[in-house]
Amino acid sequence: MKNKFLICVYFLLTLGISSLVIVESIFAVDKSNNKLSRSSYEQMMIQAFEFVKENYVEPVNDEVIFEGALKGIFQALGDPYSQYLTKKDLEEISKTTVGDYVGIGISIIKKMHSQDKQDKIKNLDPNSACVSIVTPFEGGPAYKAGIKSGDCITAVDGKSVSSMEVDQVVDLLKGKEGTKVKVSILRGKNLKLDFELTREKIEIQTIKYDVINSDIGYIRIVSFNPHTSVDFSKALDNLKNRNIKSLILDLRLNTGGYFQAAIKMADDILPKGTIVSTKSRNSSKPIDYKASAKQVLPSDIKIVALIDRSSASASEVFVGALKDHKRAYIIGEKSYGKGVIQHVVPFYTGGFKITSSKYYTPSGKSIHKVGIEPDLEIKTPDFSEEEAAIYKEIFDKKLIEGFLKDKKSITEQEIDFFVENLVKENPKYKIDKEFLGKYVFFNYYQDNNKELPIYNLHYDKALKAACEYLSKLGN
Repeated sequence: MKNKFLICVYFLLTLGISSLVIVESIFAVDKSNNKLSRSSYEQMMIQAFEFVKENYVEPVNDEVIFEGALKGIFQALGDPYSQYLTKKDLEEISKTTVGDYVGIGISIIKKMHSQDKQDKIKNLDPNSACVSIVTPFEGGPAYKAGIKSGDCITAVDGKSVSSMEVDQVVDLLKGKEGTKVKVSILRGKNLKLDFELTREKIEIQTIKYDVINSDIGYIRIVSFNPHTSVDFSKALDNLKNRNIKSLILDLRLNTGGYFQAAIKMADDILPKGTIVSTKSRNSSKPIDYKASAKQVLPSDIKIVALIDRSSASASEVFVGALKDHKRAYIIGEKSYGKGVIQHVVPFYTGGFKITSSKYYTPSGKSIHKVGIEPDLEIKTPDFSEEEAAIYKEIFDKKLIEGFLKDKKSITEQEIDFFVENLVKENPKYKIDKEFLGKYVFFNYYQDNNKELPIYNLHYDKALKAACEYLSKLGN
């Protein structure tokens, strides 16, 4: 049973002379838990909307208030993956999922950095809001320049982005093809870098593949979109025709994307069994996605999967299935841990992206906020404060630009020699030589407008470890 009672809501308006406006409403209360009913909350929202329209000091736009209210609803969930989407947001999701756009080739999110490691929750500084790079798209301007996953954008063309929303930062980064944009980056705590990038048309090629050492297939899965599974099947067919004996699947820096693509790709590899199961709040039992037994890749071809801390969502669905079925050996870092699924729903002025279900690996494990542990851990190095200062000095002195000037070709041995001499001439330079070599390598290709190799065994510890592991199995 429901009861009714009178609630008085007082609004104090200060317009030189204080005046009092009393709004009275009759709201239904659920007697069982003493809470307002949903219809009561709806009425309150309408009254708040009308009150602001009639009493705010300046005229207000109905659509702006409406969209603000919708954004607030989703922010109240405390879920970074659920949000209200404007029409523009929907267009951007469409472009980055299935199409092309002009920019520097990155995906970004906004998060907060704590200034005090001892208290990561209480001492959040609003001015430390970080626009973090989730992944630079391989082959794009940012990627070729050496911008990394985890880097924070602090300014675009000299404008601080600390108080900007993600879509505002995206607007600054986009522009006409061939125009330049200056991006200021904070890497780690103290390493500040400036990149002048030329905007390009970004064609998101999600599957890249080749053969290593004549018999090891290599497939780099950049992200998951509706075309990825088809391109993956074609890559498998091509590599089988080249008589590969083993396969490396590289999902590093792959933050996910189209869920169904990951399921179809796992179906190409697994002979039988559950690939993944999902469960929503209203479902009585999980929905199981099972392998169809078509199995494009024969079971005798051994597999290594490479993951890192940015491998998330659909990447974890794919790798989780291979790991639980003991179909792949996992090398790298523990994955991100995003075990929830979102749906995008159009809604009048825009749309909703809402977390609707959780997924579970074939063994029944949820990896949400946990991640997938590798069988062999090879970590991406983090910079100490001392290393950050050294890299900053190297960049400030333009030592790399000087080395690469006028070079029309280059070898890894030449780069190694440069790095070794740099350290030899500056004994204080205690740095990761492999990282710096890789950075020089990428810069050379960008400066000369050359296409990056699909893989580089020389500077890639995890990839080298995968090749060594598969070679031992072959023996």
